[in-house]
Amino acid sequence: MTPCSGALNQQWYYAPIPDTGYGTLSTMVFGQLMCVEPIGSRVRNGVNLKVNTCNPSPNNKKQLFKRDGLAFKSAVNEKYVLDAYGTFKPVGFWRQHNENHAHAAKQQWHHGINFIAPWVGLTNTHLKGSQFSASCGGQKVMVGIRGKVGWALDAIGPICVNGINENGWIGSATDGPLIGSNSGSTFRKTCPAGSALTGLEVWQGYKSDASSLGGLRLICQKYTAPGQPKAAETRSARVGKTDTRFAGTLRCTRDAPRLSALSGSHGPYLNSLGFQCL
Repeated sequence: MTPCSGALNQQWYYAPIPDTGYGTLSTMVFGQLMCVEPIGSRVRNGVNLKVNTCNPSPNNKKQLFKRDGLAFKSAVNEKYVLDAYGTFKPVGFWRQHNENHAHAAKQQWHHGINFIAPWVGLTNTHLKGSQFSASCGGQKVMVGIRGKVGWALDAIGPICVNGINENGWIGSATDGPLIGSNSGSTFRKTCPAGSALTGLEVWQGYKSDASSLGGLRLICQKYTAPGQPKAAETRSARVGKTDTRFAGTLRCTRDAPRLSALSGSHGPYLNSLGFQCL
């Protein structure tokens, strides 16, 4: 543990896996999303953590965690939770303390700016293709989505502004990184001026691309008070294949309402999608 600096290797994401009760804890290492797991096969007092290629599954419980209030329980043994042993010491596992214990605070983890909404698509494994994160950067806010689409979503990327308040966008909209392949037709969708992207409705692909994501629709809200979207939601026109099976809705939360980065997997089409909120 070291003092907070805001560096990428201090930005940790919890991604719930729908219908399982568990999720992954991950961070970016040299541009690749890596997942937290214990060193070795057992979880007990004093076992430290490491990061490894993300490969969560029912047969790989090492990378699965259950959120219990401010604590994270290991799926390997839920009696043990993440524990901050102390400054300049490793983070590892320790049997969960009760809330009145002198060291209970070492097992309580508070989010700063980052919240990861549950993924849609191939969420049970997060395995197909390469994982990605496409960020607006800093405290910028996402106001739209760009990409390429054919029978499936071929590529996706954020459209961002420097900030947003009750007076509208701060700065002009700019393009973030585009992730995916070069095939398909180009699309570009933005929220109405002064509104921010707060959610996405997502559909699966069509026919032979049914394992990929095929289409989406933006959910936007206007800001009528600093820091919080207050107006009624609006939805954009649909993009791509949306006459297929509905994959799910991604949303930010009241505590972290603004979308700042996309995450997921692709190979070669977009297979899974989630996002990071501010």
